[in-house]
Amino acid sequence: MSLERFDLIELPAGGLATNRSEFAQYGEDFNLFFSNAKSLSIKTIYYWRQGEKTTYCFRDANGIYHIATLMGGWESPEEKLDANKKGFNNLIEYRQSLEAGMKTKKIYDEVRDSGFSSIKELKKMKKLGFNNRREYNKANGVGCGTLAEFDELIESGFPNTETRDRASKLGISNLGPFILVSAIKDLPKSLPIPLNIISEKFDNKKREILTEVEMQNSEVQGQTRTNIINLHFTAEMFKEKAVKKLGRYEESLKHFYRGVTGDFGKVGKIDATKAVLDGNNIALHPELSSPMVSQIELVADKLKEKTVETTVFISQNMRSRNDWDNKKRLETLIRSSVIIVAPEDQEDDYWWIELALAQNSPIITNDKLRDWRARNPAKAKDLNERRVRFGIVKGNALLGPPFGELKPAG
Repeated sequence: MSLERFDLIELPAGGLATNRSEFAQYGEDFNLFFSNAKSLSIKTIYYWRQGEKTTYCFRDANGIYHIATLMGGWESPEEKLDANKKGFNNLIEYRQSLEAGMKTKKIYDEVRDSGFSSIKELKKMKKLGFNNRREYNKANGVGCGTLAEFDELIESGFPNTETRDRASKLGISNLGPFILVSAIKDLPKSLPIPLNIISEKFDNKKREILTEVEMQNSEVQGQTRTNIINLHFTAEMFKEKAVKKLGRYEESLKHFYRGVTGDFGKVGKIDATKAVLDGNNIALHPELSSPMVSQIELVADKLKEKTVETTVFISQNMRSRNDWDNKKRLETLIRSSVIIVAPEDQEDDYWWIELALAQNSPIITNDKLRDWRARNPAKAKDLNERRVRFGIVKGNALLGPPFGELKPAG
């Protein structure tokens, strides 16, 4: 309703002196108050202020005073009517909405509930996918500019965009492989590293990431911590391109070699008509304090029964020991070239391993040869596939495939 047709005259705080037997009280119903004034052709309306209360009054032709009271500090009936029309009953909310450019109580509530300062900011944030400041703070706290980017970050497992961007430069799209790459960089080069060591390094790097998460927005911590804690190292991560660039994983031995980027290759068919024996390992089986030449003969004789040509190697240091079970027999076998002694200035492993590779024959040893494989990672798979285990039980030699049924350890 427009109040322009009325003449509003302000009176001192006391207002009009009225006969209380002749008045109509409207309370705060100004719509009815002004509608009646219009229907009664009233032009002049008086009002006076007392604190936050403003009283409006007119007298009709019958001498009855019509009174409406404006409570709560409203500036004018127009202000209250406009506020009511827009859905406001609270003066402060109404004026705040005007200052912020919000046209209705519905918009005011939406902005207030969202936590943003204005409808302009809310609209801007909605374009970025955010419905409230809480969502924005979570995303902004980890470096995300949109809600979609934040959702993708959480899905990838990265704790923040900085870590994600470092991974992206390496061509990595998920947190697991990124942690593995970080762990691999702490490993020694060219040595065969078993999975349990890599898993331990992986967990150490994971704890570093969790420490980083503790410094982030508390609302993000819970979800991110759960994702990281539930992330575990698996051999499948070695298939990632970024991991392959750092080294090679040997599937058969479950070892990783940092710095070895060539393929270990396939091993061709091994010639089982010949065999090379690790005399040092056989003579001291199992963990004997004194070497036994009789054990070397037991294994060699078992192979000869299968028409396998054998070559036995021992080191110069092993030959020099005086605690052999039969030193005289040992020297006899050496003179007849049944047993070959590696040169003193050369590692004995080098001689018999190189012979086995050269003649493509199996190797009889229980030694896993980790040191040799560490220095020759490209041949590690080949060496492992030609290694044949042995055992000695009650004076009998037992052999693994292809010479016997002794099962691999573990």
